[in-house]
Amino acid sequence: MNAAEFDKLVVARLGYCHQILNAKANEYATSDRLHNFKVAAALQDIEPETALLGMWAKHIVSIRDIIEDIEHKGMIPKSALLSEKITDMINYALLLEGLIEERRDHSVCEHQIPLEAELEKPTEQEKKPDEVATIRESQAVEKPKPLNPETLAEVDRMLGEGVSVLDIAAELEKKGKLVPWTKIRARAAYLGRMKSKVKPEPKKADEPEPATEQPEEEPQEAEATGDRPEPVAISRKELDLRMWDLHQTGKTPDEISDILFSEGLYYKPKSVRIRLLSQGAKL
Repeated sequence: MNAAEFDKLVVARLGYCHQILNAKANEYATSDRLHNFKVAAALQDIEPETALLGMWAKHIVSIRDIIEDIEHKGMIPKSALLSEKITDMINYALLLEGLIEERRDHSVCEHQIPLEAELEKPTEQEKKPDEVATIRESQAVEKPKPLNPETLAEVDRMLGEGVSVLDIAAELEKKGKLVPWTKIRARAAYLGRMKSKVKPEPKKADEPEPATEQPEEEPQEAEATGDRPEPVAISRKELDLRMWDLHQTGKTPDEISDILFSEGLYYKPKSVRIRLLSQGAKL
C-alpha cells in the first residue's frame, strides 16, 4: 500500500468513526458524551475509565480473534466485520481520551493539547522579555479551591442518604454550586476509608458467647469482628494469572472474590468479572 492509498484509508476511517460517534450520541439523547461510562462506574463503584475498559474488552477480544485467525488459519476477515471492529477500537480510544482529559480539566482547568493557532505563534525566544512575562502570567493556573464548609456538609449529607455522585453534582448545580463530580467521588472514597477504620463496638457483657461446638460458624464470627488478612502486594500480571487459574477450575466471580479475600486480595465480584472479561473469559 503506497502513501496515497494509506492516506485515503485513514481519512475514510476517521470520517466514519466521527459519523458513528454522532449517531451514538443521538441514540443516547444526552448532552454528556461520556454519560454512560460515568453511570456504569457509579453502579459498580469503580472509575469511569475502568467501566469503559470493561465495555472495550469485548472489542479487544474480537480483534485478537481476527489476528489469530490470520496467524493460524490464514483466514482474512470480511471487510464489513473488519471495518466495524477497527471503528470500535478507535472510538473507544477517543472516548477514553475524553474521560481522561475531562478529569484533567476538572483538576487543573486547562487542556494540554495545543491548538493549531498556538503552534503558529512565535516562540518565546522571538518575543520581547515583557511579552514573555505577560504570557506566562496569563497561563498560570490556580489550584482548585477546596469545598467550603457549607457545601461540604451538604455533600456529606447526600452521600449519607445514598444519593449517587452524579445526582449530587446535578443537585448542587441547580443551586448554583459548580462542583466537579470527581471531587465528590473523592470525598465519598475518603468517607468510605474513614468508616472502614472505625473499630466495632465491644460486645455487651450479657451477650452469650458463641458456641464452640459449631466450627462451621467460625468464618461468620471472624467476619463480624472485622478480622481480615493483611493486604498482600501483587502485580497486575500475577493477579490476572491468579484469577484466570481460578476461573479455569470452574470458580464463579463470587467464589474467586471470596478466595482472593482469604489471601489478602480485596476485589469485589464485579471487579473480578471485569478483569476476566478483559482476558477473554466467556461469562
